[in-house]
Amino acid sequence: LLRRSVDLRTKRGGPKNPDTAFARTSLGLLMQEKGDYPAAIEEFRASAEVYREQLGDSSRRHGQLLRLLGTAEMLAGQYPKARRDLEKAVALKTVWARDVLPGLSEADAVGFLAGLGEIDPLLSVLRKIPDATPADAYADLWATRGLVTQTLLARRRVVAESPEAQSLREKLHRVRVDLASLMRSRERSGISFSAFQEKGQNSREAFDGLLLKRVAEKEKLERELAALSDGASRTLDRARLTPKDLYDALPKDHAVVEFVRVNRWPLDGTESKPTPFYEAFVVRKELDGFVRRVDLGPAADIDTAVQRWRERFARQGAFLRGLTLKTPPKATTPQLPDAQLRKLVWEPLAAHLEGCKTVVV
Repeated sequence: LLRRSVDLRTKRGGPKNPDTAFARTSLGLLMQEKGDYPAAIEEFRASAEVYREQLGDSSRRHGQLLRLLGTAEMLAGQYPKARRDLEKAVALKTVWARDVLPGLSEADAVGFLAGLGEIDPLLSVLRKIPDATPADAYADLWATRGLVTQTLLARRRVVAESPEAQSLREKLHRVRVDLASLMRSRERSGISFSAFQEKGQNSREAFDGLLLKRVAEKEKLERELAALSDGASRTLDRARLTPKDLYDALPKDHAVVEFVRVNRWPLDGTESKPTPFYEAFVVRKELDGFVRRVDLGPAADIDTAVQRWRERFARQGAFLRGLTLKTPPKATTPQLPDAQLRKLVWEPLAAHLEGCKTVVV
């Protein structure tokens, strides 16, 4: 059916039509699912070229196809090509991020971060390229996920200095809460169809009208806040920080450890689906190349160990960071959650942190 759709759209609009490219992308995804990676690569490459010619090098469609193409090339074992196309996709996403992130809410920025589908396959690919260094991997991570953190910090500084921006943020928060309530449940938001019917209104139309009104109000406030947050964009553009800047700023005997949860492909021909893993990047002046990439193991094992460790603590009053043991252990009691978590998370890092006076996580 997909091949027939491609043929029909090609006849109707030509091979360079975006509708044809859309159909070829769907066909490529099916071929990839079936394990026919060369066929998937052919479809993705053709679609990417159409979007590049029709919409431009920096178009979102072109960037999305570069990600799909790079992932298929990775699964086919074409690692240098996969790195090239995935890093192109990361570069495009970084350009979009500098335009979009300053005007997003923090929740939306986190959502943007979750949608960065290029970095996981890229980190897997870099493991298979002999001359790729930990610093290369960290630079790609910094360009995407690190940019979100830099943006939010820059915007908080700008907003903190503007009473008008603070007022807008408060209004936007209230509208978002109201909108979320409306979308979750009519009853929870205090809106009942019977109330609309008593006023002689069509309940569905009245509710939908209120929903659209709240959406429009939210978008208006977001635009106004984005305009006031323009200083954050300028701050971000001036900064253009890199991992080397972090390295230069670090005193001796200090280290930065960044934990990352990634979906990793085994790339050994046994499985085409990724598995969640944790990795850590250690940045320190004393390290040759200044960055170490440390494999911490499957995420499921670490998540279980963290949960077991947390279960031993209870929140302490109103203090957000106050922790106290529910049942303090005896000195002779072996603490399995503590020992397991240390084994999984700390011990793999210890050799890279020897002699450190301060570790920033």
